Amino acid sequence: MPMTMPSFLQAFMRRDRSAGAGTADEANASAAPVQPTDCAPAEGVATGTSDIIGGASQAILLCFGLFVLWGFAFPLSSAVIAQGSLVSSGFNQLVQHLTGGTVVEILAHDGDRVEAGATIARLDPAVARAELTRLKSRRATLAAIEERLRTTRSAQISDKDALRASIVLVDGAVSSKAGGSGSETAQLDLSLDEKLRLEQMRARLEGLVSLEAGLEALRRQASAAEAKFDGLERSIGTLEHQIAIYDDQAESLRRLSDADHISRRDLWASEDQLLSARSRLFGLVAERDIATDRLGELEANSQELLGTTARDEAVQLTQIIGELAEIEDQIAAAERALTQSALRAPVGGTLVNSTLLTKGCATPSSPAWRSPSS
Repeated sequence: MPMTMPSFLQAFMRRDRSAGAGTADEANASAAPVQPTDCAPAEGVATGTSDIIGGASQAILLCFGLFVLWGFAFPLSSAVIAQGSLVSSGFNQLVQHLTGGTVVEILAHDGDRVEAGATIARLDPAVARAELTRLKSRRATLAAIEERLRTTRSAQISDKDALRASIVLVDGAVSSKAGGSGSETAQLDLSLDEKLRLEQMRARLEGLVSLEAGLEALRRQASAAEAKFDGLERSIGTLEHQIAIYDDQAESLRRLSDADHISRRDLWASEDQLLSARSRLFGLVAERDIATDRLGELEANSQELLGTTARDEAVQLTQIIGELAEIEDQIAAAERALTQSALRAPVGGTLVNSTLLTKGCATPSSPAWRSPSS
């Protein structure tokens, strides 16, 4: 069967021949004298319609020829044809967890369609729950310590007997609750607040007993110093009376010695006895002054012990109050973290590029999915 040229190619060929004829006519016309005009066309610029159409047809034919050549060199049968999807990077929503955790359930995978707010994975809340329990236990401990410190500030040493009776009463109630099995076993049935309150009562009692022991030691030292002071006072009084007698005796012996009734040796012995008594008196007075200073020092030590205890308790109470305020914020954050154990889709769309494939893997706070919005 003879091959025929396509009709559109024949049309282009006819346009080329007509363009050539037009060119010949223009060449014949150029032999005529040129009439002077005001606006002559630029040299080398095509102004005829046939020239423009001819150039365009040649360009189209060249492109068509190159396309045919590319088709023979690279046949379309060698191309890989597969289905795919286009994901716009400008409308993606990252799905990620703030802190990460262990995945216990995956509810959506790549290609799944999810609605806004739908749960696509669940994380193990054990770590967040343990942290919340630890913070609540710490808060209960701090509250019990705060109560003990506030009570101790207004407590007296004499309150230890009533406090000891309260502890014995609580221990007896705990023991009877356990059927006489012992306080340690019975305390297992107590709540956390009851255990903390009981232990703080014991700590308060121990603090009062320790403070009383320190004050009692100082009181004993003060009693000894007072006894010594009283003894020195009596010794000084007796010695002053003896000195008065020795002084009268020496004065009498001095008159007798002046009258040559006794020897000078007897006078000197009496005066020596008087000087010795006065020397002992000076020593006793000095010891009495030392005992007085010791009494003042012991009294100051007692006041210092009470003041130091009160100051330490005030500092500790201030720290407890500050830590309680801080731990409240930590508990609120832990409660929020416990409620955020599920990963939810921020918008409705299709999940793509999932990095969570199996359960049990730990996910950091990095993108886990991309959820393009619909």
